[in-house]
Amino acid sequence: LAREAGARALLNSSIGAILTADDHGNILGCNPAAEKLFGWTEAEVIGKGVRELMGEPYRSLPKETLGAYYERARENPQGVSEIVTGRRRDGRDLTIDMSLSAVRAGDRTTYMTIMRDIGDRVAAEQRFEVIFEHAAAAHLLLRDSGIIGCNSAAVQLFAAPAKAALLALELGALLPEYQPDG
Repeated sequence: LAREAGARALLNSSIGAILTADDHGNILGCNPAAEKLFGWTEAEVIGKGVRELMGEPYRSLPKETLGAYYERARENPQGVSEIVTGRRRDGRDLTIDMSLSAVRAGDRTTYMTIMRDIGDRVAAEQRFEVIFEHAAAAHLLLRDSGIIGCNSAAVQLFAAPAKAALLALELGALLPEYQPDG
């Protein structure tokens, strides 16, 4: 009993939204962060199908597809992670970073989902992409592996036939300081 109380205290103190479900996709419980994220109390979601908290296209997927997610979580000791769409009680959709893990206790498997609302981050990334793409100055995004992104102005500056052609170039082809011999 003390162990269960300790586990519940950990779940309740998490800033991440946590749901637990059985292998049929029925919600067994949630923490206060999940209540806040979705707008439902724990008492209201217990017994509901997890798909009721999902936005499209996940909400309309066949039940077998949900089973495939659970199977992937069972097969991978670290679980699975994916960006999905959730749905709040008021009908608004959320962009969620979801991690799903299988928790085995004896012959019983329960599934734990940890979720974070990343809608603000996604919106900021989309704004950055628009600004980046439409900037008048040429911009390259670089990593050790080479060019990983560019805007239209860079394609034009380097007279590349297309963005893909510019991304395929070795960095040294554009910038002498990146050539192996300097």
